Amino acid sequence: MSQNPLLEIKNLQVIIGREENRVHAVRGASLKINEKERLGIIGESGSGKTLTALSILRLLPATGIIKEGEIYFQGKDLLSLSESEMSYIRGKQISIVFQNAAAALNPLFTVGQQIAEVYRFHEGCSAHEAWAKAIEMLDATGIPDPTRRAHAYPNQFSGGMAQRALIAMALVCSPKLLIADEPTTGLDLTIQAQVLDLIKDHVIQSCSSLILISHDIAVIAEVCTNVAVMYAGDVLEVGSLEDVFQSPLSPYSKALLKCFQIEGRGQQPYIAGKVPDLRFQYEGCLFAPRCEFAADICRNRPVLREVKPNHWAACHFT
Repeated sequence: MSQNPLLEIKNLQVIIGREENRVHAVRGASLKINEKERLGIIGESGSGKTLTALSILRLLPATGIIKEGEIYFQGKDLLSLSESEMSYIRGKQISIVFQNAAAALNPLFTVGQQIAEVYRFHEGCSAHEAWAKAIEMLDATGIPDPTRRAHAYPNQFSGGMAQRALIAMALVCSPKLLIADEPTTGLDLTIQAQVLDLIKDHVIQSCSSLILISHDIAVIAEVCTNVAVMYAGDVLEVGSLEDVFQSPLSPYSKALLKCFQIEGRGQQPYIAGKVPDLRFQYEGCLFAPRCEFAADICRNRPVLREVKPNHWAACHFT
């Protein structure tokens, strides 16, 4: 990992919910992403992937609290900024593509208006220039007849077109970091491939960095250069795509990868046991109850450490 990363997250802890239903959703997660890096974050549902991403932009739900941790972007402490200062970073320097485009787009405004407003706010240009930029971005993301489509409302777009429009909005100011949270959810395979190619191509062309969140290893393999594996709110392994997928260090990473391998009789492998109840605090390794290698030492929480050059793991046995 670089000494001067674009983004660095240190010991992030996020709590969400109220009173007895309060969940320790992120438990000391640490991550770095460098310039031009494409980082994929994988893990089971509820592993803290999305909440980690939302914490970067300080867009947690109303009941979400960053209990502890630090988040630095280009050396700037994002958690110390005012809401006004953060509003200039969102969309300009860091953008996010949500998985549900229909919910992310405002139904009361045309697609063109929404893209133009983001551009005008950050670039301080005229309404005419912003509208022209919106049409340009719709065209660049493959929307047919962009001049006409810019006047359409989100409900007049198909799922694939709405997702492209959301990507156009996220990229309109050429951010240094793009976060894509399950951007192909609900799309058919052909549209999924097109959306992934669109994201990857733009990030490469603009020399930007990418955080791609997905539960689908094939999606990560298609787009990313590096991988972080999360489980129960913590990061258990980080490394290059090749290292993590071909020579995983964490027992959880190994078990997760096996789940995407179909056995001879067509039986789908799975990880025995269940995810721990995140309402409670735990002292040791959270994966230990499901791990075949678990021993007494696992009562102590393992620290994420560099086991091999640029290949990090949190396991007592690596």
